Amino acid sequence: RSGHPLARKSDITQADLLSHDWIAPGQGTPRRREYDALFEGQNRQPNMLIETSSMSTIRAILACSNRLALVSRHEIEMDEQLDLLAVLPWAPSFPPATKGISIRSNWLPTPIQRQFVSILKESVQALDKDP
Repeated sequence: RSGHPLARKSDITQADLLSHDWIAPGQGTPRRREYDALFEGQNRQPNMLIETSSMSTIRAILACSNRLALVSRHEIEMDEQLDLLAVLPWAPSFPPATKGISIRSNWLPTPIQRQFVSILKESVQALDKDP
């Protein structure tokens, strides 16, 4: 939340992160692997009594508590602009998430599915052209 005690700190440490309760991502998700890696090798793990991947649930809990959550800046962009949530001045060293699409070899897409895949391909090509 925007009034979170860590939001006022300029240098966030691992000890700071461990001293707060967390909302953890659901088991088996890429974000959960990042969360687990964040505290790997520590003598203790943060207190995590809430586990969810629901952004609406995460937003509601963060807005009225001092809990922390691992979310992308894009996911809370509007909340940050409205001064409801704050991004801590800390950047993990995670590689960017890999996104992809899988389809069956004998898949027969509907016209809307074909259009969607075409838009995805065009978007990737446009991103590849950006310096």
